[in-house]
Amino acid sequence: MDGEGGDVDAFIALIREESTLKSSCVRISEELVLFAVKEGVYDSRLRVLILHISGLLGVPVPIVELYEESVIEMLSEYIPPQNDDEIKIKQKRERNKKIKRYVMIGLASV
Repeated sequence: MDGEGGDVDAFIALIREESTLKSSCVRISEELVLFAVKEGVYDSRLRVLILHISGLLGVPVPIVELYEESVIEMLSEYIPPQNDDEIKIKQKRERNKKIKRYVMIGLASV
């Protein structure tokens, strides 16, 4: 595969020579995880790909898993702010749900 980019080691060496990545290539793994989560396609296939790339870059799997867990924790705690329209719609939905439940109870007793 000469001339077709078949030598992965050459690309890895180029990446490691970057001045911002000389100490560690963890940042690349972090960016890959964030990109996948942002696009909404972080499934097992992409996870395996990220772990493989991280392995090629010399990033230990526990570090990648720790970062995944921190992203999960961050997303679990995030509650998007609601505007007035969304709050009114939610209240209306809850009210209609209560009314429907009371009507069904009333119909069941007849």
